[in-house]
Amino acid sequence: MTRGRLKAMTGYRFPMDAAGDVLSRTGARVIGLGRSILMLFSTGIAVIVQAGRPLTWRRTVRTEFVRHCYLVGVHSLALTAFVGVLLGVGLVFQALYWLKLFGESDLIGRFLVLVLLRELGPLMVGFIVLGRSGSIMLAELGTMQARGQVHMLDAMGVDPFLFLVIPRVLATALCTFGLSVVLNIVSLASGYLTGNALNLSRYGLLEFVYVLLQAMGPSEFAILLLKPLGMGFAVALIACTTGLVPTDQLADVPRRLPRGFVRSVVAIFLITGFFSLIL
Repeated sequence: MTRGRLKAMTGYRFPMDAAGDVLSRTGARVIGLGRSILMLFSTGIAVIVQAGRPLTWRRTVRTEFVRHCYLVGVHSLALTAFVGVLLGVGLVFQALYWLKLFGESDLIGRFLVLVLLRELGPLMVGFIVLGRSGSIMLAELGTMQARGQVHMLDAMGVDPFLFLVIPRVLATALCTFGLSVVLNIVSLASGYLTGNALNLSRYGLLEFVYVLLQAMGPSEFAILLLKPLGMGFAVALIACTTGLVPTDQLADVPRRLPRGFVRSVVAIFLITGFFSLIL
């Protein structure tokens, strides 16, 4: 009796068959991951290239860009300010208290620059944009794809990439940078005012600002710009590419949300780690 007939009659799986199945599934996952990464990078490069062309910015695209600046930036402003107050009271105030307690008040500027401005601030803004705007963007585009609205735009002569992807990605990147600036200012101001009210700070306002600026170098200014822009760009790009995967089933949209969320979280940590290492 041959091996194939024995397997068909008894259902027995030979060890080599099981190993082959494991390798096959592993290979398929690796190939799928590599394909997704390449598609993400190629789409990001296409966004940058197309954004540099004046013909891309027709009135409809400009209108979408302004609309998403309002949705991502203005709608997230209150939450960003609230998180900034919590960070200010929880981090800046604690830094003022403990450094004064141990007689190291001169380190306050460097501490806040390293912990808040370089690491924690951009990371918190990235998660705010992801939770507040990235998931909504993915669900919106996934619903449009499932209902055939993307094909309708294409049939009317409107390029879905130019109309749907470019304004969302660029608006999210720009607004993430703006929200990062707001969060840093609110955090530092609320922490300083709390510490000053409790007589923990020996600095005046202008002196406090001077101490912070003195502790910052070119790498810190570069991080304040590049980290938020990179995070916003990646979150919106992942939301767009995940939401626009072809489908005709609305039930597929909720199943994409966890996938897009996990990919965005990984991208946020990779971007913050990359810029922290090189700058």
